[in-house]
Amino acid sequence: MMGIRRTIGRIGVHSALFTLGHHARLIARSELRVLAYHRVIAPAHAYDPENVSADLENFDWQMRYMRKNYDVISFEQLQSAITKGESLPKRCAMITFDDGFADNYFNAFPILKELRMPALFNVVTSTVGSREMFWFDRAACLVRSSEPGTSLEFGKFSVLIDGSNGDAATAALLQFLKDQPDDVRRDHVAVIDEQLSACMPSEAELAPHYPLNWEQILLMSSAGMEIGSHTHTHPILAKLADTQKIDFELQHSRDMIERHTGKPCLALAYPEGLGYAIDKRVVASAGKAGYAFALTSLRGVNSLPLTAYHEIDRIQIHHSNDQTIFEASVQFPELVV
Repeated sequence: MMGIRRTIGRIGVHSALFTLGHHARLIARSELRVLAYHRVIAPAHAYDPENVSADLENFDWQMRYMRKNYDVISFEQLQSAITKGESLPKRCAMITFDDGFADNYFNAFPILKELRMPALFNVVTSTVGSREMFWFDRAACLVRSSEPGTSLEFGKFSVLIDGSNGDAATAALLQFLKDQPDDVRRDHVAVIDEQLSACMPSEAELAPHYPLNWEQILLMSSAGMEIGSHTHTHPILAKLADTQKIDFELQHSRDMIERHTGKPCLALAYPEGLGYAIDKRVVASAGKAGYAFALTSLRGVNSLPLTAYHEIDRIQIHHSNDQTIFEASVQFPELVV
């Protein structure tokens, strides 16, 4: 199915029928396209390439494409239009980032600032300003840095690192961890850290993979970027058995962001954001914590006017998408993976 959709996108985006269909869609329907980015860095420089959305060069032309072809708006503008009952442009789009890697500041922010395009940066507040990696990136780093022949075993799950299966081993381990209840996941991560910490690279090598700090966040905020929440510690929210823990993750992170920036924190991005990561409790907690909007990682565009403010779908951008697939993904995300 993925190959079929990719082929359709590659062929279709250059066809007259596809172009006419895109224009007809823009005329007939009012929709909001929300692009979801993570890291902006060369994939070869990341411990988990799957978390890389684009390198610097590709991000640059992607933003220029969006600026030329769409009306890129902020969440403040979206909220204002809803409050006042005003219509949004038919070519309506938003740019968002999850996690809060420092490369968002060094690589993405200068381009957005030059083009005068707003974007939302969803940060994990417990990591801001720390010199520690995100748990998922640290686990990927440990796998890639370990000696060939290293084996990790957790009950029925095991992965053997043979020196040539870095991508596959990393993907398998991270998916296994994300499928676990949050307390079990934390225990497993601690075991991995204990077993493999001797393999950790030097401080200089790790520095490019650290999170944003508050100084960088404030500079982006003062330049018109919006700061959203990606929770306080990045748990898979639906895996939290205690609803009070969900409430804490959402409320505490929002409070921290507003206290540091002095601006309303309007939006939340659910960690992972797929079906297994969101349930009714999570959506209800987002509203209770005061977020005007919450973003999923479910693929699609959103019909306007919005009806589900706390279940906004997005278009995930991946570094493997060349220009043809990127354009097709934005124009007809239903056809392209």
